[in-house]
Amino acid sequence: MPGDVESEGESNINLRNNPELRWSFIRKVYSIIIFQLLLIITVVSVVLFVQPVANFFNSKQSTLLNIFLIFVPFIGLGSIDCNYYLQKYPLNYFLLLIFGVSSALPVGLSCVFAGGN
Repeated sequence: MPGDVESEGESNINLRNNPELRWSFIRKVYSIIIFQLLLIITVVSVVLFVQPVANFFNSKQSTLLNIFLIFVPFIGLGSIDCNYYLQKYPLNYFLLLIFGVSSALPVGLSCVFAGGN
């Protein structure tokens, strides 16, 4: 019967025990993690190895911007209602991309200040 709590609970148990669905979920999670790591490597490489970008972030004029970029991921996490965007398919991946770039920029800034060593 639709809307029956017990039948929904039984279907959730069947979904949890289905190995095909479990492996599909694991592949999805690992692909997102690999994409985030590749995104961090790309942003750090651009910030570190493109000389005009590295010179800009290492200059005195960008000090306030550098401080702001460090806090952007925390501001984004605090201001976005993640439960609302949980089921919004293309938008949630776009927000994850923006969060990935904004969290990779402080890593790139620390590499610029450390000189890549």
